[in-house]
Amino acid sequence: MTSSVIIPLCKVLIREFENINKLRDFCTVFTKVLVEELEVYNENEFLQMGMLLDVRFKGDFAEEKWKELLIEKLIKSAEESNLQEDTKPDDSVKCLRDNPFHRFMREKRSETQQKTKRTQHEIIRAEVQIWFNEACESEANPADYWERATSREKFPNLYRLQQEYLHTPAAAPETVGDLPPNRTATSANRGLVDAEDFSKFLFLQENIRLTGLGLEFHPTLFTL
Repeated sequence: MTSSVIIPLCKVLIREFENINKLRDFCTVFTKVLVEELEVYNENEFLQMGMLLDVRFKGDFAEEKWKELLIEKLIKSAEESNLQEDTKPDDSVKCLRDNPFHRFMREKRSETQQKTKRTQHEIIRAEVQIWFNEACESEANPADYWERATSREKFPNLYRLQQEYLHTPAAAPETVGDLPPNRTATSANRGLVDAEDFSKFLFLQENIRLTGLGLEFHPTLFTL
């Protein structure tokens, strides 16, 4: 689990609880607190960038300003590192480029780029546009996705940036259950919720603390 899931999970939970008719008082309180937390998360650059670079979410949960910031970061990173499209690829990408079918398609794309004489900024914007235009892979493992040679070759600039934002754990397993009984989701009343919802509660509990945003736990939210 990566930190990129925090904002999408909050938004999904808010919508789900708004549509639940049972236990309305609890749902109302839970939703109110979660909305307040989400306002903080929405201004967290680290969480936003990770979400945009996650193949499961991409731009579906983000505002346009964060997409533009992503492009700015890609351009800045390329300029600082003096990285061009012909940067030496790793061994797996080299093998991919030796494939005659792939080589044919790559050369065709290169011909198109030469005809249009695109600048590096335009190349980066085009890469990001393709990224957002392609459908999300909701069941994919983002780490596995970026390990694919095809992904690294197709989105070289995004690949470099995701190494900075995407591979941070969202929760540390060793901390689960360490909180006092009145501040943990693992209370005696946890049997009131099913396994899926309990997992979500526990995930939120641990991540609100681990984000380092100085947020305090709300007893109504985390005492089930």
